Amino acid sequence: MLGACRGLEAWGCLDLGPQTTVVTWRLPGGATTVWRVEDGGDWRAAIRPGLRGGRSSGLPFRGGLMGWIGYEAGVVCERMPAPRSPRLLPDVALWRCDGAVVIDHRTDAWTVVGTPGFADDAAARIAAGSGVEGPPPTTRAPEAPPSGLPWRAPQDARYRQGVRDALDDIRAGRMYQVNLAWAAEGTAPEDPVGRWLTLRQQNPARRGALLRGPDQDGAPTWLLSNSPELYLQLGPRGRVRSTPIKGTARRGPGQAGARTELRDSDKERAELTMIADLVRNDLGRVARPGSVRAAPRRIGACGDLWHASQSVSARLAPGSDVVDLLTATFPPGSVTGAPKVAAMARIGATETTPRGVYTGCYGLFGDDGSASLAVAIRVAQIHGTRALVHVGAGIVADSDPDAEWAETLAKGRVLAHHALAAP
Repeated sequence: MLGACRGLEAWGCLDLGPQTTVVTWRLPGGATTVWRVEDGGDWRAAIRPGLRGGRSSGLPFRGGLMGWIGYEAGVVCERMPAPRSPRLLPDVALWRCDGAVVIDHRTDAWTVVGTPGFADDAAARIAAGSGVEGPPPTTRAPEAPPSGLPWRAPQDARYRQGVRDALDDIRAGRMYQVNLAWAAEGTAPEDPVGRWLTLRQQNPARRGALLRGPDQDGAPTWLLSNSPELYLQLGPRGRVRSTPIKGTARRGPGQAGARTELRDSDKERAELTMIADLVRNDLGRVARPGSVRAAPRRIGACGDLWHASQSVSARLAPGSDVVDLLTATFPPGSVTGAPKVAAMARIGATETTPRGVYTGCYGLFGDDGSASLAVAIRVAQIHGTRALVHVGAGIVADSDPDAEWAETLAKGRVLAHHALAAP
């Protein structure tokens, strides 16, 4: 299926947990919204008119919008510093999809849903392809990624100083936690589809995605992601769930005790508790009173890493929809900090490269009122021959600058290995 989509603009493949993948695309002449902060206006105004309304089918997506919303687009939702320019990709790119190919990995079967026009187009593409995942990748990264990222200077010293500055803010009581990131830039791979398929096979994530956005300045745009984190899952009856991740440890040979150390770490537990409380507060702005609930902390595997996560659920208040939900929660709390406004001020004062799509979100907005959105972490942003990978870590009162730097290397090594052709 992906092989049949390679020549299209505005298409995407999104994993919804380990059991389901959605592949969808814009039909020729279909609507696209591309927005940058410098354009003015409000990107939220493009979402509601882009959805046609409809009844739930029981499938995760049968038509609506696909695309991304970048971190800097949060200026219309929350008080945050003015964005730095230029960002590599548009701050918002959403395109109209009139159906989807929904793949069930338990049965290796797929279902085509949508308008008759989309169904006909999908049938032709499936017939032209060589199976659901298309031909073998034409470019493969070596099987074993290096132990760390090669782009260490001057980012390492600058990042450690940023951690120390954040600790000063925390000790002064200006904030409790902040997510600080740095960026590595390299040459884009010649075959993003092949690289993503290899990454997905070697290091699977629950919310991985490959999005081919609209061309920009005559060059293709891509978002290649290996994200494990659910930002928002909204059902057609108003049930909403968010699962922030805080706490990471290496997994694999020589790391036998890492899961236990992560489970028992007071620092990591406190960090997740802070963010889960922030998510509870954000959801509470648009939830039915008394409906917000937090599940127990959980340790789970994601490729070569262990992660600690905690789901928060709620029911939307009558009259609220996905746009109201975005307004209340964007940018995601797990990748900003607490309090969110103070944390974003520290991010703006510390980071020298715009985040772009990183720590925003990507996914699907369904015509039936549903949404399935991932936090845009472990992402490579690609425009033409340029590729950008951000990695970050959460800073709390007992953080150590050296340990936080090492955590960013652990998070970013696999993605950068597959998504950057060269530094």
